[in-house]
Amino acid sequence: MDIEWAEDLGTFNSRTARVWAAGEPRSSFLKQPTSELWSIEAARGEAGFYRLVASLPDHPPVVPRAIEIGDGAEPFLVLEDLSATHRAPLSRDDTLAGEGVPSEADQLAVVDTLARLKAFWWDHPLQGSLLPAYWSAESEGFLPYAKRRRASWMKVRNDLPSKANETYEHLLDGLPTYWERWLGPRVADGRGLTLLHGDAYFSNFLVPRTTGHAYLIDWQSCCVDVGAGDLVNLMATFWTREQRRGRERELLREFHRRLVGYGVAGYAFDDLLLDYRFGLVYWALMPVQDAHDGAARSYWLPKLTCLLDAFDEWDCADLLI
Repeated sequence: MDIEWAEDLGTFNSRTARVWAAGEPRSSFLKQPTSELWSIEAARGEAGFYRLVASLPDHPPVVPRAIEIGDGAEPFLVLEDLSATHRAPLSRDDTLAGEGVPSEADQLAVVDTLARLKAFWWDHPLQGSLLPAYWSAESEGFLPYAKRRRASWMKVRNDLPSKANETYEHLLDGLPTYWERWLGPRVADGRGLTLLHGDAYFSNFLVPRTTGHAYLIDWQSCCVDVGAGDLVNLMATFWTREQRRGRERELLREFHRRLVGYGVAGYAFDDLLLDYRFGLVYWALMPVQDAHDGAARSYWLPKLTCLLDAFDEWDCADLLI
């Protein structure tokens, strides 16, 4: 693309800009990785996902349209600029400040987009070929994952609240049993797996300013997995007990109603609730990894507090015995 002018958008984990190309009346959105190896690898994965979506004419139109895709040594994306018609329901700063509850209309738009995406990818034949499975041996597998999470916890445990360490010790000790009894059979069954975005915070959605559907952006971490993990990411990572009260189960029921409406059969609401607990077991350990990887305490501590509260309220410890 021959760029005539660019406005840097100042994101922290990639280089993004609104760009105006010569001869084009509208702006586009340019996304490039930083110089970090992880950012380049993530950009390659995201470019591959957009190329895959572009090849599927029946894919729901809730992923921004890619105008140009560059992968290989220098991956990049040029996406349609939706800022005239859409906005983020919540900023990252608002999320970290504890103001993480968008309007009810925005919540429903986000849940609808998740239901449409997951219904489309539900038991899709491309799973395991063009779309990687998170728990496959080729990816990482569960036992290496559990070992890595324990090693991260051992390095940062002195920085964590003592009550949190009690939970984490029990959680990490119980992971082999959890895999053997619960998650392993769920994944091995191969049914009811779907697309997992992996970073489905409200700030990664674009909701309509007036009418229309929401879009989900930042596809750097997608894979095949138990889809309810995105709902945990959406609600439990930064919602306090008070913010979750009443909303959480209501949105889960609304998601399930729409998922069934978009064609998913044989998946009861109780199945979703169990999958949500699986997502909580996974996400409860994420703040530990964040702390290990150098994230600011102001980021990982409120996230840890919210997730462990949800872990406790949903009786997730029962899955570890």
